[in-house]
Amino acid sequence: MISTQTIVDDSASAKPAQFELDAVTASRTGRRTFIKSALSTAAALSLGAMSCSPDYHTRDYAGPWTKKADLPTPRFDLSIGVVDDKLYALGGYDWDGHRTFSSAEVYDANEDRWYMLQDMSYSRRNCGVGVLDKRLYVVGGLGEPRNDKERWGYLSSLEMYEPDSDSWIERRPMPTPRDRIGVAAVDGKLYVAGGFFWSRSTAETYPDGPRTYFKYALKTLEVYDPQTDTWERRKDMPKPSTVSGAAAIDGKLYIVRNASTIKIQTMDGCELNWLSELFVYDPEKDGWTRIGDVPTPRADVAVADVNKELYLIGGSPIPAKVEAYNTQTGMWSDEPSLRFPRSRHAAGVIKDTIYVLGGCFVRPMIPPWRVIVIPSVEAYTVS
Repeated sequence: MISTQTIVDDSASAKPAQFELDAVTASRTGRRTFIKSALSTAAALSLGAMSCSPDYHTRDYAGPWTKKADLPTPRFDLSIGVVDDKLYALGGYDWDGHRTFSSAEVYDANEDRWYMLQDMSYSRRNCGVGVLDKRLYVVGGLGEPRNDKERWGYLSSLEMYEPDSDSWIERRPMPTPRDRIGVAAVDGKLYVAGGFFWSRSTAETYPDGPRTYFKYALKTLEVYDPQTDTWERRKDMPKPSTVSGAAAIDGKLYIVRNASTIKIQTMDGCELNWLSELFVYDPEKDGWTRIGDVPTPRADVAVADVNKELYLIGGSPIPAKVEAYNTQTGMWSDEPSLRFPRSRHAAGVIKDTIYVLGGCFVRPMIPPWRVIVIPSVEAYTVS
C-alpha cells in the first residue's frame, strides 16, 4: 500500500498526489520486480530524511537557510532559469493525475512573491534551461510527444521565452531527444550534455502483455547557436550519463554526472549505480576532463554556482547534504545542510543567494510508505 501526502503551509493549498517512481525503477514490469524496485527507491530517498517532520511550516528556519514564499504549485522535476534577478520555475510533474506541466512562474525576491506567466508551448519535466541575452531557452525533457522522433515522450523541442512580452517562440529542435540533461550557456551558445532516451525493442511477455524496454544514458554533447538557429555536435562526454546539473564558469562547462545506468535491456536486468562524478568541458579545446568523484555520492541533486564555486544541494540518498567545489583551488567543502531534505528539486542564484525550490522525498512506513511533496522554497546567502 502506498500513501501519499502533500505538505502545505496553513495559508497555501495543494492537492494530494500519487507517487510515480523514478523512471529507472518504475517502467512496467512483473509485480514482484515493481515492488522490489519501489521499496529500494523509497529507502534510498529516505536516508538522512527520516527524522524530518513532514510539517515543514512548523520547523525552525533560524540559521543559514531561510524560508521564502512557497511555490504556487507543489511539484518535482522542475527546471529553473534566472533573468534580471528573477527566478523562473518551469515545467515539472503534477502528482495529482500524473500530469506534466507546461506552466511558467516567476519569483520576485524583493517582494518574496510568485507570479504566473504564459505557459510554455510544451508540457515538460526534467528539461534543461539556459539564459542567453536575457532570454530563457528551454530544451528537451519528458512530456507529450509531437512526432515519431519524440516517441515515448522524450522531447527534442527548443523554445525561447521573451520576458518583455511574456511570450514563447519555438526554435530549431535539438537533434537528439532526451531528458535529465545538463544545460548551460557558454560564450553566447547553449550546451546540452548527456541525458536519457527510452526506446522499445523485441517484445517479451509481461502480465499486462508483451513489451521490452531499452533505456539509454547518453554521452551526447550538442551546441545551439541562437544567432544562426542551428545545432552542432561536439565531442561526447567520457561516459554515458544522466546529468544532475551543469554550470558555466570561466568559459567552461561543468557537469555533475548523476547516478544512472548506461543501458537497461529489460527491467529484470536493471541496476542503479550510486555514483557521482564531476567533469569539465573546454569549448576551445573541444575536450573533457574528469575532475573526480563527488565526496558524497548521490543522485538528483540541484546544482548552483556562486563566486566560481559549484554547489551540490540535496539529492538521494542524503537529501539534506550540501557540498561545494571551488573551481580555483580544486577543493571540496561541506556547507550548511538544507532545512528540509529534498530530491528532484531545482536551484537558482540571485546575486550571492542560492534559492532551492520544490522536490520530494519518500518516507517509508511499513505499512505503508509515503511520498512527501515539497512546495517550500529556502534560501542561503553565501558569505
